Amino acid sequence: EKNSSFQKEIIRTLIQVIAYELCRTLNQDSIHDTAGETNQRKILFDNFITLLSSSEIKKHPLTFYADKLFVSSRYLTMACREVSNRTAYEWINEYVQNDVRYYLLHSNLTIKEISVKLGFCNLSFFGKYVRENFGASPSEYRKQLKKVKTR
Repeated sequence: EKNSSFQKEIIRTLIQVIAYELCRTLNQDSIHDTAGETNQRKILFDNFITLLSSSEIKKHPLTFYADKLFVSSRYLTMACREVSNRTAYEWINEYVQNDVRYYLLHSNLTIKEISVKLGFCNLSFFGKYVRENFGASPSEYRKQLKKVKTR
């Protein structure tokens, strides 16, 4: 009926229903995109940890790992922070510290050989790194580790 008194209300209501349906569809798509993006970041984080743990030398700049994973350093750090609440740099530092502890305790390598093996550009930087992170020189820290191990 062309002259129905409810015709304008029916058309307005139909337009509202279409608009609500469109909004609902867009909202669902953004929820799926967010879940997919989170999943991608988890995969990126897992790949980063795998790369980090498999690298013999871990004292690389963040760009080294980001380039290997084909992402920017910023995105890698953001993904790590979202998944683990820690930055990529913090993960690298933890792995380097674990390697320092391991080689000082379980190897007969000299401090200089450990420094080279772990990718430090010289003995001075290695000594500074160990002092900053462990509160003692590499040789002192080695003695402390061996004391704790013999207890």
